[in-house]
Amino acid sequence: MRRSETARAQTERPAFAGINTQPVGIPRLYTPAALVDMGIAPSEQALAQMRHRGIGPAFLKLSNSRSGRIVYEESAVLDYLASCRRQRTG
Repeated sequence: MRRSETARAQTERPAFAGINTQPVGIPRLYTPAALVDMGIAPSEQALAQMRHRGIGPAFLKLSNSRSGRIVYEESAVLDYLASCRRQRTG
């Protein structure tokens, strides 16, 4: 790569590359679909069953209605994953 091409490539980087743009004090929230994509549960229905039984990650319900939006705080997901950690199978 020539010198001018290298200089151009360096200036074409996104302005916020590698910088966490999450606002301070606002927790990162995940939808049930995002947790399924992460492999924490096999399906959104399985997450609903986990919520009903009280065995899954802590969640927030953003509306009082029956069909209220469910989200999970990042810290709750990390706490849940930590609680699943095992040293042995027995």
